[in-house]
Amino acid sequence: MIRKGPSGARACSIALLLFAVWGCGSSNGSNPSSDGGVDGTSMAAMDMGSMDMAMGGMDMGEMDMAMGGMDMGEMEMGPMISCEGDPRVSMYMDGMTKAGLAGAAQVKITSATPSPPANGQNTWTIQLMDRTGTPMAGAVTVLPDMPDHGHVSPQTPVVTAGATVGAYTVSNLYLFMAGVWRIQLSISTGSAADGGSLLDIVTFYFCVQG
Repeated sequence: MIRKGPSGARACSIALLLFAVWGCGSSNGSNPSSDGGVDGTSMAAMDMGSMDMAMGGMDMGEMDMAMGGMDMGEMEMGPMISCEGDPRVSMYMDGMTKAGLAGAAQVKITSATPSPPANGQNTWTIQLMDRTGTPMAGAVTVLPDMPDHGHVSPQTPVVTAGATVGAYTVSNLYLFMAGVWRIQLSISTGSAADGGSLLDIVTFYFCVQG
């Protein structure tokens, strides 16, 4: 999951609130204890009236509004945001198949390690097929990128042909950040060595958790 910290206004309100309480303790002649907290004397000196004055007379509703209704977990980590509901992304399952933009080729992900695709190094086994679902040979190049961030993965995936027609292993698929990843597989006739022409592009989108 991706977390975002509290807004600037909310954080400022919390800081002022905590500073006010600290100042109330110090005004009674007490010093912070050696471990950075407030000692028992200063805490005892603060009655509810002085705390109310330090907080500007805010009642509990106003305090809740100042903190934006945040619980302690949100104060520490910020509210949770996820890309799981993004309409572009697919839920991973072994055997999932996508057709190319030109409708000339299909790619089936026969397995993924880890499953589903996750933050870090990933390895896929794929099956390349023509429009009818018949296994076909071709050259495959893979480009992982984050369309919302405008950058690609810093590592280049390695595509290795398998023992059967159209079977390939994609290793070094490095998804190094949480968020939406687009995996583009370009299918060419022949091979890169003999200048094969682009046949189709098959694209998968996955939500990678942090």
